[in-house]
Amino acid sequence: MMETENKIVGYEGLAKILGLSEKYLPILRKKNPERLPPPTRASKTKWHIDVVNDWLKDDNNNKPARGRKRKMYNIL
Repeated sequence: MMETENKIVGYEGLAKILGLSEKYLPILRKKNPERLPPPTRASKTKWHIDVVNDWLKDDNNNKPARGRKRKMYNIL
């Protein structure tokens, strides 16, 4: 067994342990770099709306009630 010290590891330390860049620490983002939002605010908002709508499309539980087509939601 490895001996560990009781100390708080910040994001930078965690990134070094995992071998990731500190900037994009979440592993999902590391695996899907195309899911990173673009730099400008307006395009970021548009990107976010598109991504959330894609997620809602893939969601099997997002079924319409009484055969009506359910609206896409712009969740920000």
